[in-house]
Amino acid sequence: MSTIASITTKVKNKLGKNDLLTDTLAAAFSSSDVVATLTDGQRFKKGDIVEINSEAMEAIVAPNLSAYLSADLTSSATNFGIDSGHGIAVNDLIKIGDELLIATATAASNITATRGEQGTDAADHDDNDPVFIVNDIKFKRAIRGTTIADHSSADNVDVKNLFTTQEIEDEIKNALKDLYPDVAIDFKVDPKTDQMILLNVVDDASVWTESSDATAPTDDTSDKKSGTGSVNLGSTFSAGTAIYTLDAFSAIDASDMNYLNIFIKMPDRVDANDLPFLDNDAVLIDLGVDSSNFKQATIKRSELVENTWVLTVTALKDFATNTGTTDFTALTHLALTFNEKISITLGDLKIDKIWFSKFPYASQKLVYKLPTRVFDIDTVKFYKSEESESFQEVANWQVLGKAGDANLIFDEIPDEFKGWPMYISGKKAADIPSSNATTLDIDETQEELVELQAGINLLESQIQQIAQSDKLSTTIQDSTSSFIDNWRVLNQWKDRLKDLKSKLSTDGKAVNIDWSR
Repeated sequence: MSTIASITTKVKNKLGKNDLLTDTLAAAFSSSDVVATLTDGQRFKKGDIVEINSEAMEAIVAPNLSAYLSADLTSSATNFGIDSGHGIAVNDLIKIGDELLIATATAASNITATRGEQGTDAADHDDNDPVFIVNDIKFKRAIRGTTIADHSSADNVDVKNLFTTQEIEDEIKNALKDLYPDVAIDFKVDPKTDQMILLNVVDDASVWTESSDATAPTDDTSDKKSGTGSVNLGSTFSAGTAIYTLDAFSAIDASDMNYLNIFIKMPDRVDANDLPFLDNDAVLIDLGVDSSNFKQATIKRSELVENTWVLTVTALKDFATNTGTTDFTALTHLALTFNEKISITLGDLKIDKIWFSKFPYASQKLVYKLPTRVFDIDTVKFYKSEESESFQEVANWQVLGKAGDANLIFDEIPDEFKGWPMYISGKKAADIPSSNATTLDIDETQEELVELQAGINLLESQIQQIAQSDKLSTTIQDSTSSFIDNWRVLNQWKDRLKDLKSKLSTDGKAVNIDWSR
């Protein structure tokens, strides 16, 4: 089973040399600290990118400056003067010039140490020479979009001069998005099997609250589209908005739905003086938690037909205007704002059943936003009803746009099909789960494509960084000489990456890479 976490491990293994060096914290490293004490800090140097747990940071002083000698130090002396506030503790590995020493006793302005440690030579040093604590590294915290955190003693410290775990995970997610024609799964919405969620039957005017220009709604049991009745609406033109609010319903989780459907019957488009009843943006729909936290979408006047019941179909993706904070997991508020141009007699404007669906219904619209990540359609059928076995397969449509923003566009929809639910099947890009441990619905070949594309993106990014920075080039080459030896090899990698991308785009098949090159 593929997950983002498992693919991350595979990409790390393919790239190689990712965990260049590993050390551990010798003491706790809190979110307020900038200097960390490591078990073997001499492995690290200024400019190294380090990852502790999921936080990335950059070594800006390595080793960390402690203080300065307060007097000359001969090669044979084991006790020497140092500026107060030095911070050196017993057993600290310290460095003066090229010599390593181990502190055996400390005082406020005096250190006793063993000389010439780890194969270095005891040497003479001058007053005011800097003294470094080798295992102390000063870091710039929370870089590359990571979050600062507390870390515990013995936590791993990994040098990541190539790529952090977060960067690899991000590129895998980008690859899942970009490779949608190849990394695709079957998609289908079916009126006969897919769930619908009723928001309100709209046969009781008392649950609606009117405001602004809106007149008090009333029940209508004779002119209806669904159920036992509908609700009459109207307005006395003044502010230009007639608002009807519904808050008397239990929380609804519509996060798995794709469309909001409302029956609306509007009056004539214009009155006897040719004045329009409704603005071009005829109805604003607010969906959310309350009047301060909602998302808004618009029903155009062109979607309505005078003196006729019309089913309006609004994609939940069209609720793009946000006020406050809300999502579709716990909806408790609906408001319909009719942008009237003149007064509307009570009953000339009506609404009926309001519900959510996974599938769209044929309506006055010719353009329907497809659900998230759908990019290809092979079949469209109009069913007479959700329960009916009778359907009409149609072919006068096309799909435009890419995954995440694709539209199903009809040349025309005959009047006899309007209000019929649609069966749609095709392909959608693999979903990107919020958790890196969630199983991805992709096969082995598709997984290899994702690994490949993520690796290519990472390497191209690294090559570009190296090409733009001599300092970074030196750091990378010092740490990973087996991976990048010189600029000639960099250019070879760049050409190789272009070739692999070209193969992916032309045949859409997995490409086996010799990652050891």
